[in-house]
Amino acid sequence: MSDAEITTSEKSPINEAPAESVEDSQDRGVGAFTKTPIKRHDVLGWYSGEITPKGTTGSDYKLSLDIGKAPSKDVANHGPHSLRLERSSNGEWIAEEVTIDAKKYGNWTRFINHSCKPNTAFAAARIGSTRIMVIKALQNVDANTELTISYGEGYFRKVVCLCGAEDCLQKKKDENKRKRKDGNEQKANDGNKQKAKAGASKKG
Repeated sequence: MSDAEITTSEKSPINEAPAESVEDSQDRGVGAFTKTPIKRHDVLGWYSGEITPKGTTGSDYKLSLDIGKAPSKDVANHGPHSLRLERSSNGEWIAEEVTIDAKKYGNWTRFINHSCKPNTAFAAARIGSTRIMVIKALQNVDANTELTISYGEGYFRKVVCLCGAEDCLQKKKDENKRKRKDGNEQKANDGNKQKAKAGASKKG
């Protein structure tokens, strides 16, 4: 989860009726699309799902979230209709980490596909003293554009990435695999040459 675009003093209104829709996504089943232009830093919605203790679900729709009670001075500075985005979730007030599993009870955000060059990101946020995970725009996005987000490298340890981005993780994996294969073949060739040389020496 990237927090490069998040500042401790930033406030963004919650879009309670986001103009997003779920449609067919080329080669990737379905995806989430925006029907209206989006500005950088806009909060598009919150990632909803079943709250479970960390490590109790193997769902592909799980997302970890640090939870805890915010300092009273911070809560006092934010009304019920404002949302505070934070740079880090490593403050002393964090109590524990839970998992949000959207497999059964999620909203439209569960349909956002991965991209190695995403136009949105997950961001830990707070409404009053309630901690949530939101989707935030990393850049201006035109209407009728598919929304994408990074699932993280860990998700693709055993899964093929189909995003097709210029610097796609899958391209790097394939390149590393090719280099390992070439290296192994070179070692095998070198070994065969050494054996052949040793055999020739014995005959001589």
